[in-house]
Amino acid sequence: MTTSDMPAYVTSRTVGAATITAISDGSGRSSILGSLAVPREEWRREVDADDRDEITLGYNVAHVRLGAASILIDLGFDDPGPASPWRAPRHQRTPGVVAGLAAIGVRPEGITHVLITHAHGDHVAGGAIERAGRWVPRYPNATYFLGRADWEGITRTTHMRVPPPPRSSMHGKLRKKPWCGEYRIAHVTIAGRMDRRR
Repeated sequence: MTTSDMPAYVTSRTVGAATITAISDGSGRSSILGSLAVPREEWRREVDADDRDEITLGYNVAHVRLGAASILIDLGFDDPGPASPWRAPRHQRTPGVVAGLAAIGVRPEGITHVLITHAHGDHVAGGAIERAGRWVPRYPNATYFLGRADWEGITRTTHMRVPPPPRSSMHGKLRKKPWCGEYRIAHVTIAGRMDRRR
C-alpha cells in the first residue's frame, strides 16, 4: 500500500532504517486535567476546557518497524462497537488499531514487542480479546514492556478495579487474565534495568 492509499487515520514516515506509523484510535472528551498537580485556576488560563473541565483528546498509538522487530507503542482501546465503553457521543472512534495495522500489512501475530507507556485505559484496553469465553492476548507473540511503577500500581489502585464488564478494565486484562501469568511481561525501570517474569 502506498502512502496515498493509506486511510486518513494512518500515517507513516521513514527515519533512517525505521518505519514509524502513527495510528489514530479516535478522539474523546476527558477530565484528565482535574488530576494534575497544578491548581485549577492555573491550568484553566492555559487550556480551552468546557464548563465541566473537560477537553478533547486524540487517542493514538505508534508502530515501529526496524529490521525483524515489529514494535507497537501502546495498545489503544478495545475494538470499536456498541459493546465498547469508549463510544459516541463522548468518543469518536476510527476503525481501530488492528485495522490500522492491517493497512500497513501487520497482523497481530506479527507484533514482536509491545511498549506500554502508562497504564491508562486508552493505552491498554486493546491488549486482550475474548475468544471462546476466555481473555487472550491480542498480540500473542509479543514481549510486553510496562514500567514497574505502573505494574505495581495496577494491583493497588482503586481506579483500575474490574467493573462489569471486565473487558473494559485494564486491571482485569493484566492481573486477572492470562496476560501476565502465561505470557511474557517485562518490567522496565526508568533507569532501563529489566527484571523478567515468565
